Amino acid sequence: MIEIRGTRRERKKTSADRFSAQGYSRGSMNRTLIGTLILVTFAAGVVYLAMGQFKVRCHVCVGFGVQRKCESAVASNAADAEQQATYGACSQITRGVTDIVRCTGSVPQSVRCEE
Repeated sequence: MIEIRGTRRERKKTSADRFSAQGYSRGSMNRTLIGTLILVTFAAGVVYLAMGQFKVRCHVCVGFGVQRKCESAVASNAADAEQQATYGACSQITRGVTDIVRCTGSVPQSVRCEE
């Protein structure tokens, strides 16, 4: 709407004018929205694809010295799941690099894997 005041024409401010006054424009807001949607879609795709690769769960119990610890892990195959579970259990009952190498190199007391 145009209002005439004296000799100068002024128009009423709209919401678009307020955004422009704050440094925003419709184009930059649309680009931000599109960028956010692309990022969210990409993240959802990565999570969906990663979840499909974990097919095997292994529960491993290891003993080191007088301590015994059990741990579970998931992976795409049984060998990787067993290795990850063994490392996780050994890392909780050992101190230092030498002990963890000896622990992970030993045969686990029990291994149970399921798909």
